[in-house]
Amino acid sequence: MLFLKNQSGVSIIAAIFIIVILAFMGMVFLTLFTSTSVTSINEFQSTRALYVAEGGLERSIRYFTSPTLTERVACASIPATNTALGQGEFSLGFEAGSPFYSTTAATLSGAITSADTTISVNSTAGYASYGRIMIDREMIDYTGITANSFTGVLRGRDGTTAASHASGTRVGQDQCTVSSTSGVPSLANYTGRRQVREGVQIQEGWIVGNIGGSATNENINSIYCTAANNCWAVADNGVIVQWNGSSWSLNAYTASNNLFSIHCTDANNCWAVGDRTVGILYWNGAWSTTAPNGLSPNLDQDMYSIFMISTTSGWSVGNTGDGYRFTGSWTGSDPSNQDLMSVHCPAVGNCWAVGASSRGIYYWNGATWSNAVNTGLTSTANNLNSVFMLSTTSGWAVGNNGRVYRYSGAPSWSNTGTITGEDLNEVHCPDANNCWTVGTNGIIFRWTPATGWVSQTSNTTENLNSVYCVSSTDCWAVGDNGVVLHWDGVSWSSNIAPVVLRWNGAAWSNASGLLPAGANQNLNSISMLSYADGWVAGDTGGNGIAPCTNNRARILNWNGAAWPCNATSPSNRDLNSVSMVSANYGWAVGAGGSIVYWNGITLAEQNGAQNITARELDSVYALATNEVWITGRNENQGGRTCANGSAIILRYTGAWSCQNTGAATRRYRSIFMFPDGTDIGTVPDDGWIVGDRAGDNFSIYRWNNPTAGQWNNQSFLDATNRERLNSVYMLDTDGNGLGDDGWAVGNLRNNNLTILRWNRPCAGGAATGAWVACSFDPGAASRQNLNSVFCINSNDCWAAGNGGLIIHWDGTSWTVHPQSGVLTTANLNGVYVIGPKQRPQAMWREVFQ
Repeated sequence: MLFLKNQSGVSIIAAIFIIVILAFMGMVFLTLFTSTSVTSINEFQSTRALYVAEGGLERSIRYFTSPTLTERVACASIPATNTALGQGEFSLGFEAGSPFYSTTAATLSGAITSADTTISVNSTAGYASYGRIMIDREMIDYTGITANSFTGVLRGRDGTTAASHASGTRVGQDQCTVSSTSGVPSLANYTGRRQVREGVQIQEGWIVGNIGGSATNENINSIYCTAANNCWAVADNGVIVQWNGSSWSLNAYTASNNLFSIHCTDANNCWAVGDRTVGILYWNGAWSTTAPNGLSPNLDQDMYSIFMISTTSGWSVGNTGDGYRFTGSWTGSDPSNQDLMSVHCPAVGNCWAVGASSRGIYYWNGATWSNAVNTGLTSTANNLNSVFMLSTTSGWAVGNNGRVYRYSGAPSWSNTGTITGEDLNEVHCPDANNCWTVGTNGIIFRWTPATGWVSQTSNTTENLNSVYCVSSTDCWAVGDNGVVLHWDGVSWSSNIAPVVLRWNGAAWSNASGLLPAGANQNLNSISMLSYADGWVAGDTGGNGIAPCTNNRARILNWNGAAWPCNATSPSNRDLNSVSMVSANYGWAVGAGGSIVYWNGITLAEQNGAQNITARELDSVYALATNEVWITGRNENQGGRTCANGSAIILRYTGAWSCQNTGAATRRYRSIFMFPDGTDIGTVPDDGWIVGDRAGDNFSIYRWNNPTAGQWNNQSFLDATNRERLNSVYMLDTDGNGLGDDGWAVGNLRNNNLTILRWNRPCAGGAATGAWVACSFDPGAASRQNLNSVFCINSNDCWAAGNGGLIIHWDGTSWTVHPQSGVLTTANLNGVYVIGPKQRPQAMWREVFQ
C-alpha cells in the first residue's frame, strides 16, 4: 500500500509538472501569436504605404507629361502638399539639383554597339545618378554612373531601337528626379511609412521660324523716336509696334489698313497716316482716329508722309499731290497734282515735299506751295522718296536709282549724283555731320563731311523703308518682313533674330537668344536627335558673321547649350527641310535643287555634280544611311534624274532614282516615311506625301505597296475645306510598320485652320481607313496658315504656323495654345519635340521603410 501511495504522489507531481509545461507552452504560443499578428499588421501597413508612395510617383508622371496643358508643371513646381490616396497620404518633392540637363553634354569616348551595357563617356558630371539618357534618338536606361561611364544599361527603351553610335556623339538628358514619401494612415501619424524616388523624363520641344523680333512680320514702313527708350514704328495691315529701351512690343491698337508714316512732337503726341481708309491717327496715351483732326476716317487719297512742327502745326501729303494741313484741326490742301512721298518742315513757314519725277521738289512758304524755287530741278529724272531738312538752309533728298540731291540755301537744289543702283527710301540726319539713307535690298549709306556717302554693312537683304537716329551713335532702320536694325556707333546689327521657341515640358519660351549673331535669316526646318543634338536649316544671306558663312544657307547644330552655325555650310540657296539619322549622317534640301549631305565632319553639296534636279525641293526624310526620300516641285528640264514634268519624288539607296505618282503639275511639300516593320523587309513599309491641291481635291499619296514600288493616290474631294497641305506626320501605334493614326495641316481656308486626320474620327474612335477633315475656326486672332505638325503620341501633338500660331492636340481636340501669338508674331515653319512617347515606366528606387 505504501508503494501505491508513493506511486500516486509521483503521478500527482507529474501531472502538475505537465500542467505547468502546458501552461507555459500556451503562454509562449499566445505570445508568439500576438507578436506575429502585430508583425503582420505592420507589414500590411508598410505594404500599403509602398503602394501609396508608388501612386505618388504615378501622379508625378501625370504632372510632368500629361498632354492636357493646364496640368503640366516644371520640376520645381510639383505640388508639395500632402495628398490623400487610399488608406494613406503622400507628398512629392524633386531632388536637389534637378532637373538634370547638362548644358555641357557628355560625348561618347568610343563607338558603341547596340548590345553594349556600359557606355563610356568623357564625363558624367551634371547627369542624374540613375535614370535615362538619349543618344541619336535611342532612349537608354541606366542604374548607376561612374566618373566616366553609365552602368547597368538597358537599351532601346520607350519604343526606340537599340543602335550603334559613333565616337564623339553627344549624350542628352532632361530628367526630374522625384521623391514620393507616404504614410499610413497619415504622414504625421503613421504605422507604415515608405519613400521611393523616380527619374521622370521631360519633353523638350523646339519651334523655328522667320525673323520677327520686332514683334511683327509685317512690312514696317516708318519709324520715329522721341528718346532712346521710346520709338514707334508703323507697318502694313495697321500694325503698330513700340520700343521701350529693351524690347519691341505689339501695340493693342490695329488700324483698319496699311500705315505708311509716323511723326511725334514728344512722347505724348504722335500722328500716323496710311491708306485712305485709316484717316489720321493720333496718340496721346492711346491711339484713336477721333482725336483732334476734324476729318472723316476716310480721306480722299492715301497719305504717304506726315510731319508735325508742333502740337498745333503740321502737314500730311500723299497720292496725286493731296495734302492736309493741321492748325488745330485738319483741312485739305493740294500742294501738287503728282504723288508726294515725303514732307519735312524746319520751321512753321518753311516746308519741303518731294515726289514724282515730273515735278521734283515743292516748297511751302507759309502761304502757298510752289515749284519755282527748284531752279534746274523742275524735273528730277527719278522719283524722290524722302526729304530731310537740317535747317531752312540745309537739307537732303533721296530717290530711286540711288539719286541724291542737296540743298545749301536758296535758290536751288544740287544734284550730287548716284550713290547706288538701289532705290533710296528715306534719309535722316541726327546732326550736320552725320546723315543716313536706306533703301532696297538692305542698302544703307552714311554721309560725313570727310567721307561723303559711304556704303555700310546692314546684315540683311530685306528692303529698308525708314531710318531714324536719336544720335550719331543710336540709329534704327526698319523694313520688309518686320526687319529692324540698330546702329550703336560701330556697326549695324539686327536686334531681331530668327524665331526659336523652346518647350520645357510645361511652357514655351522665346529662346532666340541662343542663336549666334550670324544666324540672321529665316529658319525653315528642324530635326532633333536628342536633348543635346539637333539641326536647323534656313535661308541664305549676305553679311554673315563667322561661323555663319557669307552667302551660305544657315545650318545650325544644337549642342545642348546653344545653336552655333556650322561653318562648312556649302549651299548658296535657301534650305527648306532637314532630316538627321544620327550624329554623323543627315540631309538638308532647298531651292534650286540644293541637296546637302552631313557625314559627321563636314557638309557637302550633292546635286551639282550629279545633275539630279534644278527645281525647288521642299521636304527630305532620311530613314537610314541608304534610305533617303525627297519631294519638291515638278521637274521639266531634260537631262535631270526627274525630267518627266511630274512633281519630284527622289529616292536614295546608294544612288538617286526618280519615283512618280503621275501628278504632273502639283508640288509635294512634305513627306513622312516609316522604316521596316516587324516583317524586316528591304524597303520602307509605309510612307505619305502631301502637297498643293488639285481643283477641289486634297493632294495626298501613300507608299503602301513596297514590292511594286508604287505610290497610291489617296487624294479626296472636299469643296469646302480643300487647301494646300504643308506638313504630314504619322504614328505607328501597334509597331507593325504601317501608319494607323496621323495628321496633315495646311493653309487657311474660309477662316478655318486646315487640319486632316488619318484613320480616326476627329475626336477619336475606331479605325476608319480614311482621311477626314477636322478643320475649325480658331477665332479672328488665330486665323493663319499651318506650316508644320509633329506628334509625340496619339494624345500629344503640336502644330505651328504663321503669325506665331501654336496649337495643341490632347487626344480629344485641337486648341490654340495660350502662348500662341504672344511669344512672337513671326511665321513659324518647323516644330519638333523629343522626350517620352509612351507613359514612362516606373524606374524607381526605394529609399527606406
